Amino acid sequence: MASVVSFLMQNACAGIRYRLRRELFGESPDSADMTALQEEVLAQPNVRRLLARRHPDGWIGRELHGGEGLDGSVDALLRAGVERTSPVLQGVVPAVLHPSVNPAYRPTFHGGEALDRSGLGGNRSVAAQVLAQLGAEDNAPVRSEVDAALRCFEEALRYRSVDDFTAKDRQGRRFYKPGLRFPGANHLHLLACTTGWRSASAVAAVRESFRHCTALMSETRELSLIHISEPTRPEPIS
Repeated sequence: MASVVSFLMQNACAGIRYRLRRELFGESPDSADMTALQEEVLAQPNVRRLLARRHPDGWIGRELHGGEGLDGSVDALLRAGVERTSPVLQGVVPAVLHPSVNPAYRPTFHGGEALDRSGLGGNRSVAAQVLAQLGAEDNAPVRSEVDAALRCFEEALRYRSVDDFTAKDRQGRRFYKPGLRFPGANHLHLLACTTGWRSASAVAAVRESFRHCTALMSETRELSLIHISEPTRPEPIS
């Protein structure tokens, strides 16, 4: 392990070296050496390509969700070693909290509104995840979506089969029964990004529900826990 770390510290790109020093060695991002290294990170070609997606109001990407969306761009920048307290990433927070009028990007994603209406983790959940990743967890939109995610996990404990919350159309395609919900990838990611909800009892409840949900999903090959958010509307998905 030591030899691998030593090799990376001498040969890896600036982003990997920065993250090793911050996450493995616990160096403060505010030190002079780390500040200089962060400038190297921002100058990396992959980071510059991502930052080329930035709009004047601070939004990054073509829409809210996806590889070229806001959440994908923010995640890629964080993984590349860009500090979440950097001006470029902190500029995202007001863009999410106070959206521009008629922006040059799409502040939603396909199906997101339907997910929101059904409480299944749509536009609002993705926006909350971005805010939480950037350290802006203590905002009403994030707290509201965390509460919704916790309710989904709580409600899932009532189900004994996937047939309890989904049905099939004539072509055999699954869809959610009206008014019923099940935890999806967006719920999971939001809870992973946030800490304010993590009392011992709440963590235990989510852990119990997660085990229950995975057991339910093991009964069918039609759906997976990760992609359960796909049959999101009261009508079948084509």
